[in-house]
Amino acid sequence: MKPFLTALACAALLAAQPPVSPVPPSATPAPKVDPNTVVLSVGDRHITAAEYEQIVKAILPAQTQPLALGPARRAFAKRIVEMLTLADEAEKQKLDQQPIAKDQIEFQRRSTLSVHEFQKIQSDVPVTDAQIQAFYEANHALYETIHVRHILVRVRGSIAPAKAGKPELTDAEALEKAKTIRQRILGGGDFAKVAREESDDSSAEKGGDMGEIGHGRTVPQFETAAFALKPGDLSEPIRTPYGYHIIQVQSRSVKALTDVLGIAGAGSKTVKEDIETRLRQAAAPAVVQGLMDKAGYHFDEKYFGPDPAAPAPAKPAAPPVPPAPAGPK
Repeated sequence: MKPFLTALACAALLAAQPPVSPVPPSATPAPKVDPNTVVLSVGDRHITAAEYEQIVKAILPAQTQPLALGPARRAFAKRIVEMLTLADEAEKQKLDQQPIAKDQIEFQRRSTLSVHEFQKIQSDVPVTDAQIQAFYEANHALYETIHVRHILVRVRGSIAPAKAGKPELTDAEALEKAKTIRQRILGGGDFAKVAREESDDSSAEKGGDMGEIGHGRTVPQFETAAFALKPGDLSEPIRTPYGYHIIQVQSRSVKALTDVLGIAGAGSKTVKEDIETRLRQAAAPAVVQGLMDKAGYHFDEKYFGPDPAAPAPAKPAAPPVPPAPAGPK
């Protein structure tokens, strides 16, 4: 039986290859099986459920792993079979001994090792509570949140879906309607009631309430306008790819170090954990540079050109100007 690591090494190339033909994903979620159950065989090579999951987690980005472990697992497994089969044939024909292939295999090995070493360097960077507190105090804006509600007036051609029965408005018509809605609220109209009646956004049924949002959660035009508002203020019509928005901030706060970020993809990461990650990521390149300096390296500047980060050589000082000769007395 060939070792599992061979399967892992071959499958590592799957992420870089486009599919040969579309394969419809399985409609059912992956059943619960014993991790030691053999779920895939290719010749005399057998891969267990645990090994299959290890392959997926080793070579695919986090956002696509659920597909390869769920509805698209059969399609992904077929690509593994294809890869292992072709790799075996290549070895039989001794293609792995060709100079270019040998260089690629060695470079891939070193590339993989370098990734793991960099991750270890990052995880080993010491971070103190004092550093975390200092970063937090200097970067409150990163963890600032607002509770916001809005009313959207959709513009013809907008990326927002059109609502059945509503007319398609030109940019000028949508702007005029947004101004009218704003004046209606300034005149005492209830924001939530107006939003339910007029907004073209899916939040209309909740009175325009978007809940609590942080930086980076909305399109830039919306974010800039919303975070510039004080609680209770009503924005002018703000144009985004969705149309015109009337925005109102209801409250503003800064998350504490122990609070969960609540950002898509962040899981249950707290503010403190996010800062630790940022500080380690910022410090790691200097550690790598130190290792490079210790190993020693040199660039042939005739071939690679000068270091763009190196300071420009100082210009020689201009020679002193001799004094003018004295005129006749």
